[in-house]
Amino acid sequence: MNFPTRLTTLIALASTLFLSACMGGGEGGTGATDNTGGGDISRGQITGFGSIFVNGVEFETTDSAISLDGATGAESDLKLGMVVTVTGTINPDRLTGTADTVSVEEVIQGLVQANDNVNTLTVLKHTVELPSNVRFDGAGVTDITDITAMTDYVEVSGYVVADGVISATRVERLGSSESGIFGTVSSHNGGDQTFIIGSVLTVHYSGAELSDFPNNQITNGLYVEVEGIFDTNSGVLTADKVEHARISENDVDEMEIEGFVTNVDELPAKFVINDVPVQLSATTEFKGGSVDEIIVGMFIEVDGPYVSGSLHAQEIEFDDSVRITGEVANLGADTITLAGMSGLTVQTDNLTDFSSGGFNDLTQGSRIRIRGFQQIQDSTIVMARRIDTISAGNDASLLGNVTAIAGLTFDINGVSIDTRSMPDSAFIVDGEVKNSTEFFSSLDEGEDIVEAKGTLSGSVITWESVELK
Repeated sequence: MNFPTRLTTLIALASTLFLSACMGGGEGGTGATDNTGGGDISRGQITGFGSIFVNGVEFETTDSAISLDGATGAESDLKLGMVVTVTGTINPDRLTGTADTVSVEEVIQGLVQANDNVNTLTVLKHTVELPSNVRFDGAGVTDITDITAMTDYVEVSGYVVADGVISATRVERLGSSESGIFGTVSSHNGGDQTFIIGSVLTVHYSGAELSDFPNNQITNGLYVEVEGIFDTNSGVLTADKVEHARISENDVDEMEIEGFVTNVDELPAKFVINDVPVQLSATTEFKGGSVDEIIVGMFIEVDGPYVSGSLHAQEIEFDDSVRITGEVANLGADTITLAGMSGLTVQTDNLTDFSSGGFNDLTQGSRIRIRGFQQIQDSTIVMARRIDTISAGNDASLLGNVTAIAGLTFDINGVSIDTRSMPDSAFIVDGEVKNSTEFFSSLDEGEDIVEAKGTLSGSVITWESVELK
């Protein structure tokens, strides 16, 4: 399966740097990347073609070396939703670039143990969450109901959200029965020769081939890829091979990664995306959010040089960040709709932090403030990461991505904002008051973040001001 090579790049930025995985660790090789020329690296999902689009950059792939599972591939093998690592050059416009290598990455592969036939699979004891627009592949597979638990094997592209939880961007049913995973070693027991990945999966490695470990020793905190046989009865993955997916020993001029924040213990100085340490400084620029919004489970993009084992953040973009103040209209099993914000659904999960009580303490009419991000492939669904109950009032606000523009009306994450009755003083661009013509001439669908403020009366919000961030 050669599952190792492509995943080596995935979660740890190490991953990103392991272009070992990317570049030719070969049949299961995962040596450090020889990035002696500095170069640029971008890791994220493929969102478009015309070459390929990754993290908003269109990379020319005419002369690229493409790798899938460590084997040579072609551009036609690349699919929307695949998470890839690109090495090459990002041009100064930060919109175009040239890819020297493109490595496809899957975060987990194995037997589907459970399928709720709605939006969740269980693979190697990990919860795999499927957004509404996750992409499916494999003969006869068009949605989650075509996948059979305890029969089908799948490989999943996506991102680790937290221990034991993965958010999928693409799911492909396989004809093989191979199992593999990338993750961080915890609860290592040298005597029993076991360790745990993702807080849920026990790996037994007594008969495994070990590669690239310091002093040939597995220790807690190391990022590894494991390949082996999964026993559904014991829930143990017996490893045939365990490789240390190590970070490149070389610095990188420019690195762009997107993913979920997985650790904030060292904020405000440092945080982690997957296994990638991100170093903050006084010059770090924030777009669409602030350091206060770097919370576990938040989806962000970080750019900067990679130096001495850390990504030094020059810019952090909350491209998909959403902030809402409003009133609960209806509650589902784990979803919220808000009065006057038809078209938008707030999704909660076990990573949602409630300032007081929990989801079950919310009622129709509750006033709340939400921080979250739009779902990776559906801008009308907001994944809530923090929900605060606030005092009574009728003010309402929505900050998010512009998803449609029609005349003097535009949508923020599916919510229609009608500006026809607003005075010119209600239009703000980059902190300066503009008129409606100037505002809309500056507005780009799919690119810009806008905050709208208004007043709620019954089930209707009268929007009173808009600010282009």
